[in-house]
Amino acid sequence: FNLHKQFMTRSYVCAVSFVYLRIIDKIDQNTGLLSFITNDETRITVIDWTWIFPFLITEFLIQWYPSIKKLNSKESTPLKFK
Repeated sequence: FNLHKQFMTRSYVCAVSFVYLRIIDKIDQNTGLLSFITNDETRITVIDWTWIFPFLITEFLIQWYPSIKKLNSKESTPLKFK
């Protein structure tokens, strides 16, 4: 069940990130959010690659954060000598 939950979380983030791409493109066209990037191809490339940030955050929360919590809990327990 845990693997299925992780897979579904990633799928949801994938769907939402593509919706986000369409919204951020429209926001940029209407407000000039990325107007400091003068080259149109570069601005489109920046917008197209912003989908990676939700995936990185999701992967951090799914994979890395639990392992960091485990490491911290092991470090906080005192060593017992026999």
